[in-house]
Amino acid sequence: MRYLPLLFIVLMACNQSHEHELPEYVFEQPGQPIPDPRPTPPTAPAGFQGVDNVEQSILDDLGNLDSDTERKESRYFIGCERSNNGQDLDEYTQGINRGINQLSSERELFYATPVGGGGCIYRVDLSKIGWTKSDWNLIADADVLQFKTQTVRGKTIQFLTQAKRPYLFGSSGLLAAYEGDAIADRGGKIYYTLMNQAADTTAFLASEDVDRQSQVNDEEAMFSGFSSSQIALGKTRIINVFESKNGACIGTLDTALGGDDIFKNPFSVELTKAGQVNGAVVSNKLFKHDAQEWICSLPNGLFANYRLNNAADVAQSIAPGNVVVNLQGAANNIDTQIRVGDCMTCHYKESAILGFKDQLRAHLTTNPAFNNAEKKLGQIFFRFDKITAKVSELNNNHARAMTELKVTAKEDPLWNVVLKQLRKEMTIDQVAAFMLLDTRTFTERLRGSPQSSQIFGNLISGGTVSLATLSQNFTVLSLETQAYEDENL
Repeated sequence: MRYLPLLFIVLMACNQSHEHELPEYVFEQPGQPIPDPRPTPPTAPAGFQGVDNVEQSILDDLGNLDSDTERKESRYFIGCERSNNGQDLDEYTQGINRGINQLSSERELFYATPVGGGGCIYRVDLSKIGWTKSDWNLIADADVLQFKTQTVRGKTIQFLTQAKRPYLFGSSGLLAAYEGDAIADRGGKIYYTLMNQAADTTAFLASEDVDRQSQVNDEEAMFSGFSSSQIALGKTRIINVFESKNGACIGTLDTALGGDDIFKNPFSVELTKAGQVNGAVVSNKLFKHDAQEWICSLPNGLFANYRLNNAADVAQSIAPGNVVVNLQGAANNIDTQIRVGDCMTCHYKESAILGFKDQLRAHLTTNPAFNNAEKKLGQIFFRFDKITAKVSELNNNHARAMTELKVTAKEDPLWNVVLKQLRKEMTIDQVAAFMLLDTRTFTERLRGSPQSSQIFGNLISGGTVSLATLSQNFTVLSLETQAYEDENL
């Protein structure tokens, strides 16, 4: 099928969500008739969803929509690789809905529409989550599992949606959106663009109606300090809380191992300037941080607008390993560094904000190393009672939104179910499922492939493959195994 460049648009706008607008294309309706669906291979499990089943379910769904506008706003995440391996979809569905809504700019929560008899396809209405078509294209182009449908059904879906890649695997697509692995890391380009976050932290906070110095001067900001963080072992950190347009933004001030100590220098730069003019400072005991983590309220009530930045207030996709450690990743033999896509695994359900105890107020107000002005800062701003009340409010809002989304899993289903399995070593059954092929058919085709048989041959003898290898060779593998093609054309 040919697709023709229609229009190249260059927009000079201040809204970051439009800075990545891509050329639009026209996808033509294929001239061939849609072939009969292939029979399910006898060795496939019950309920097996091959490419014909998946694409026919999407076509049927598009046909049931009321208008071309709705069809062009429809995109699909699929989890059929999971169901084809006999795995349950309940927590997977929860993870998909959490993942979508944490990337949404809308006030209303969105529940992805299940499509097809297999229950493993989810329709996303771009307009309901505040995404443009270019937002989807940004994810599709960064998707760690690149395949291109060659079927008549697939080309018809492209025509109806006017999208080059109208459906993606939920695991690989959301991994790309959150930049949740070294293979998906684009330096923040994908996640921060989807979230409309400026590279500069001050500009990002301004977009959330947060002026840190003004809130300090007005005595509205709240602070806390402690040395018992689960992820910042052996180091101290400061928590700062600011009111935002959607609820609040909470940030940390973190230091590298061997860096500054909050018990010597307990103040952020805003606190050192509290109520001062003309560059004067009330204290010179400035805590020199090396990195920050921010989480802000979203319009839909989720406390899930994540951000990492360095000491220069520039957004980062990964936190320095000498500042914080990814305990969950280490426990699962994945990655010991914290990426922006790892934040949700700790900040889950009723604990969107993890519990902590303030250790600075008493230290400041009773220690003779601090003068009266510094003690007063401790009395005014280090109010653990006020922070506790705010944290409780934010956690309640977050938990209420999660309940509305029907997220009930004991552990975060986005990280633990949707994303984790893709990040670990994969067997031949798992790789075959990503081809939407049963294992026997995939094995036969793999044996006869010129390139893929060398790269993935160890799978046949019970070996495994990493995401890095699978991602790098996925396009060739799908072509050589005729995974997304019609057999009778």
